[in-house]
Amino acid sequence: MPMPEPDALDSESDVAKLVKDVAVAQGDSGKSNDGHLMDENDQACYSSRYNDLNGKPAKEHFRLVGAGQGRLSHCARALTDYEASTYLHAFPELQQKFGEGLTAIKQAKTHWHDTGYNQAHFSE
Repeated sequence: MPMPEPDALDSESDVAKLVKDVAVAQGDSGKSNDGHLMDENDQACYSSRYNDLNGKPAKEHFRLVGAGQGRLSHCARALTDYEASTYLHAFPELQQKFGEGLTAIKQAKTHWHDTGYNQAHFSE
């Protein structure tokens, strides 16, 4: 069954709103940005997201440095197929790069998790 086409986005502000909505409306783990609540998966995400921990454990680095800098203490939630399709259509350069279909949706999910989620939160 084909995915429904999302409405056309008229401006960059529409795209920014979409990205923010995905991030806020279940686009992340739903956890507060509190390093004390970091589970093992969050610690692994934090460690891979930031390369300046200098050997400090993720929780400790977040408490001492990251929280004050506004860094994220949790991982991105995986997008649904519909959210990934919407994400692809919101960014024509991604759709051009990844194409259409199930492979493109899978690549969009990976891109969101590895890149888009961080950019959405850091550009606010």
